[in-house]
Amino acid sequence: MAKNKKKKTENKSKIQCYERNTDADTVNNRQVFSGYIDNQPLSVSIVSKNLFFDKIKPIIELVVIVAGLVIGIWQLNYLGRQVKAQSSQIEQQNLWNKNDVTIQYTKEYTEEMKMLTHSLKLFPDTTNFEHILKDDNQRNKIKNLVAYFQILAVGIEEKYFSEKIAKQILVPETINLYDALVRLKYFEIRKKEQGDDVAYDFQQLAKKWEQEENTR
Repeated sequence: MAKNKKKKTENKSKIQCYERNTDADTVNNRQVFSGYIDNQPLSVSIVSKNLFFDKIKPIIELVVIVAGLVIGIWQLNYLGRQVKAQSSQIEQQNLWNKNDVTIQYTKEYTEEMKMLTHSLKLFPDTTNFEHILKDDNQRNKIKNLVAYFQILAVGIEEKYFSEKIAKQILVPETINLYDALVRLKYFEIRKKEQGDDVAYDFQQLAKKWEQEENTR
């Protein structure tokens, strides 16, 4: 009885020793598996990778910023070229419109107006001219003629008409009419009547063109 009890105790001790050894091996295996990657301790590998990413992170951020700046500059240049091209097209269209409007207006300078300008240029003296101005029909014709050139001068001043086109077509008539009206004292007579300068812009334009023609 005592011998059997002793034998059971020895067997139990062997089993417990085996279990301890088995547990120890399992723990060691887990430590070996979890503690090493590529023959390096796991903690060292993770730290190395973190350091690597920390080093290249600023470089990546810088590359992204530079790429963004390059794309932004390209977009601005592209938009600038587009705006410049559109502005050029608009400017050309506006110039064409201005030239066309000017040509159409010069066509309104009728043969009757030309004949009246020529008549005033040849008119002999002031006395008879004042008598003509008392005739409402003749007076209105002269006023309409002066008004035509006044509108032309204002249109040029306001950039609505092309001065270059208008001058090419109407410079002789403008100067001849102005000189004739000055000689016949038309502007003086009208100023006395209404107390202010008449067709001031027309007078300034005619003086300018006459001076330019004389200095050519």
